[in-house]
Amino acid sequence: MPTTKLFDPYDPAVQDDPFPIYEILRQERPCYRDPEGRFFAISRDRDVREALRDHETYSNAGGIILGQDLAGTPPSMVVMDPPEHTRLRGLVSRAFTPRRVAALEDRLRASVDEFVDAFEGERRVDLVPAFADLVPVRAISDIVGVPTEEREQFREWADRMIGEPGTERGTEALLQCFAYFAAALEERRTAPRDDLMTAMVEVEVDAEHLSVEEQVGMVLLLFFAGIETTVFHMTNIAYELGVRTDVQQRLREDPSLIPDAMEEILRFDAPVQGDIRTLRRDVELHGETMREGDVVLVLLGSANRDPDVFERPDEFEITRRPNRHLTFAAGAHFCLGAPLVRLEQRVAVEQLLARMPPFRVDPTARRRHLHGPFMRGFESVPVEFD
Repeated sequence: MPTTKLFDPYDPAVQDDPFPIYEILRQERPCYRDPEGRFFAISRDRDVREALRDHETYSNAGGIILGQDLAGTPPSMVVMDPPEHTRLRGLVSRAFTPRRVAALEDRLRASVDEFVDAFEGERRVDLVPAFADLVPVRAISDIVGVPTEEREQFREWADRMIGEPGTERGTEALLQCFAYFAAALEERRTAPRDDLMTAMVEVEVDAEHLSVEEQVGMVLLLFFAGIETTVFHMTNIAYELGVRTDVQQRLREDPSLIPDAMEEILRFDAPVQGDIRTLRRDVELHGETMREGDVVLVLLGSANRDPDVFERPDEFEITRRPNRHLTFAAGAHFCLGAPLVRLEQRVAVEQLLARMPPFRVDPTARRRHLHGPFMRGFESVPVEFD
């Protein structure tokens, strides 16, 4: 039956501050039916967590972006369900190992120092282009094996692919990326290097390898997820530390608190606020009937503020434990890159706070809106140093 329009993920006002709407949804419409019939939205932690873990009901195979067209895209485990997803993730995990991520720490720390060197001594700097944009690109490029001189091009492609999905420019960027990685992976077959692309070519489990298309699809997924979502998270870190100068001071005095503080930023203002699932069967939930084939918005950002799970969920607490946020999702599709994100955020904040004096965010900081409704980050975080 028709309902009053309460929640529109494409509304800039909602994107600027979705949390009051999330609270209304959790309390009054925990299974919200879009009056235009585009989607349902679930907002309580229990329901979101169950959906993420129940791939037999809530499927990824229909895409994870509202209105996404999967035609012509390379195979990617992010739009697969088990058992196909299980097979592909098992192979990829042999290449994208915790050891490979941990080995990046020294290079990453040196890179962060290089970025800080460029603005050390300045009284004012925008931490997005000077810092948040650079750290994730350097980290994932070093792991994947993208040369320094080509990284700026990839950032531009990533912006078009994620910011303009389905458009001519977005599709063109995807095809350019596909062609680049296909050629680079082919080169690794005869000239291996110490990088993730070589590992993707060589990985083997029970005499099974990744197909060429699977290799390209996985490198694309890891590379661009490692850029866009992590860049947004780094902008959120810069902003939160700049407006919460008391928190910033505590972390300067006790750097051992940095990992917990970073987890709280992931919960409090997740760079990805939601995900998409397509129903494989009818579901009755909170008085609503969702039919097979319906699209369900799984609101991670709302689950992260659910008072049934988190005490004082709208307060920022750097010592919050346990912190059972769902920013990295859950179940079969738990974020493969979570260890890399955690390494990047820890090293970046350790070096920034150790090298630079206290800073405050200028009130002109601007949120960045993309075509996709669930990405939250900043286009600009101008700060002034004491």
